[in-house]
Amino acid sequence: MIKVVTGPPASGKTTYLAEHAAPEDIVIDLDAITRALMPAAPASTHVYPEHVRHVAIGARKAAIDRATRIAYRCTVWIIHSIPPPNVLAEYRALRYQIITIDPGREVVEQRARTMRPRYMWPAVAKWYSTYPTGCSSIVPPLERREQPTAEQPRTAEPVAAGADW
Repeated sequence: MIKVVTGPPASGKTTYLAEHAAPEDIVIDLDAITRALMPAAPASTHVYPEHVRHVAIGARKAAIDRATRIAYRCTVWIIHSIPPPNVLAEYRALRYQIITIDPGREVVEQRARTMRPRYMWPAVAKWYSTYPTGCSSIVPPLERREQPTAEQPRTAEPVAAGADW
């Protein structure tokens, strides 16, 4: 099963995964990948040198490519904060489950002001302008700990040798 977790910066996507992902699941998170590529944790969260971020984006793409084709039964979680509408449509066409984390613009803006560097604040506005009603126009927003209800997800189940196609 592949689940894409979307929502504005500082909405709680990583917290949602910490509460819902199983230990054997695969989590693809650009921030975690970027931190893993650095010799020491950055002094401020979400502040990375551009060259490290560039490499992390390539690693994320490779991880998504590999994880979405895995034959092992597990859930693949992809954090994609602001997927362009065409990418979101592709996720839907592939029958990935879309989970939107959006506690509301006022909450997100307050969190961004206190928990994110200033350069990330426009990303909050971009998310709300790209998805003015949130991704709820695609699937309803979720409350924490609520089980996702969305489109039928694509599963990655192994095919037995000799199985009829």
